[in-house]
Amino acid sequence: MQYHQKNNPYKENLNYENFEDSEDELKKPLKILDILDNEDNIARVLPEEDLDKIGSKVLEELEKDEETMRDWLDYADRAMELTKVERQQKNTPFANASNVKYPLITTAVTQWTSRAMAEFIKNGKVANVKVIGKDPDGLKWDKASRVREYINYHMLEKMPNWLDQSDKLHSQVAVVGTSFTKTWYDPIHEMVRSELMPYDAVIVHAGIKNLEDCHRIYSKNKS
Repeated sequence: MQYHQKNNPYKENLNYENFEDSEDELKKPLKILDILDNEDNIARVLPEEDLDKIGSKVLEELEKDEETMRDWLDYADRAMELTKVERQQKNTPFANASNVKYPLITTAVTQWTSRAMAEFIKNGKVANVKVIGKDPDGLKWDKASRVREYINYHMLEKMPNWLDQSDKLHSQVAVVGTSFTKTWYDPIHEMVRSELMPYDAVIVHAGIKNLEDCHRIYSKNKS
């Protein structure tokens, strides 16, 4: 998407000090990145008709990607139901027969999670480092060690919900095979926070082999 500077509806919102005031410069297309140099949220300067077009396109692509995940989402839903060990009303013949569920899957998930967390956090440390290249004076190792200690302290002490969210993440991985966390800086509490994303809250095209090759990732608000 490109916007021309001449007769540009966003001109009053932008800083043109870096642009030469010439006819040739004014005819050059103004790209999204040019707008972002002056505005961190492009939605504030785009007109309503453009926002409507973008929103419709995003929703259309979301529905396409979610449809490619339909089989996996159905499988994941059934797998999660099995871990709940909830008693359900039987509406089949012999409805009065035994309706007891032994928590085999739940027990397996719990045991796997406990073993995985023990490997994930060893000796009270999450992060480790290594030195690449020569380090005759040990300066690289000293710097890496300080970084390691800071990361471990921050994640285990300054992020009170990180350990709990990591435990839930491993449990979800054991059941459905994949899981995500959202990590961000919370300016209100002035701290880094990390929250588990439910397996059906992150939508990507099923044909994607890894997230680095993914053109779009959708995150649904499940709250």
